[in-house]
Amino acid sequence: MIRAEEAKHLPPPPPESVQEFVRSAEQLDYKAAVILGVVEGVTEYLPVSSTGHLLLANNFLGLDQEVAVTGKDGEQIFTMEKAALPVRVWDSVVGSQSQPPAEVPFTLKNAADAYVIVIQFGAILAVLFAYWKRVEGLITGMLTGKRESWQLGSNLIVAFLPAAVIGLLFNKFIEQKLFGVWPVIFALFVGGWVMLWMEHRHRKMVAKGLGNGTDLETLTWKKSLGIGIAQCFAMWPGTSRSMATICGGYWVGLSPAQATEFS
Repeated sequence: MIRAEEAKHLPPPPPESVQEFVRSAEQLDYKAAVILGVVEGVTEYLPVSSTGHLLLANNFLGLDQEVAVTGKDGEQIFTMEKAALPVRVWDSVVGSQSQPPAEVPFTLKNAADAYVIVIQFGAILAVLFAYWKRVEGLITGMLTGKRESWQLGSNLIVAFLPAAVIGLLFNKFIEQKLFGVWPVIFALFVGGWVMLWMEHRHRKMVAKGLGNGTDLETLTWKKSLGIGIAQCFAMWPGTSRSMATICGGYWVGLSPAQATEFS
């Protein structure tokens, strides 16, 4: 038992938020890292939205809690964020830019979401290695002035731009409104039906001799833009980016292999 005079010299007990964080942070351990890594590895190369499945895995593991994060010294960690967005989307795009950022607590959910983003870098490297010959040929062709390589490279840039613009403009709105369990489940459900419908449509077009009339070297910038616009639907977490772009490729007349490679 501690005497009263001895208790005066003891450090104060940690605040409730710190204690809660310590219990919750134990869930973001090696076991959780392995589980999230397996989910990422299995879903990244399937048109089923790796991000959506990782968000659901975070919820299953209890990593989506708004619990304050502290450092090793017990001090709470803060981050700078912009103020909450207005209800209307356009006001959120225009008005939020002029609002000064505020200091807010860094939470376990923030850490888990950042972890989900970082581990996807491994999948990007894997794709680069898998298509290295194709990428090397594209770069070499562009450096040597090969017309087909320049056309494919410019088409990739055109297809990239719509998602880049939409992502920058609506980033905060998407994070606040769509990064939840039910929006992700809804997107997975709708995406599955869209994928089945597009596959059925593609088979009918092939049967009519209309499904494989375009190849990557002769793809026009307008069709590339159409694929890029299709990719924008993947801004909704749970909507597979590869599924959206492959469906866009189907729509403009690419074969499954060509649509997947362009994706």
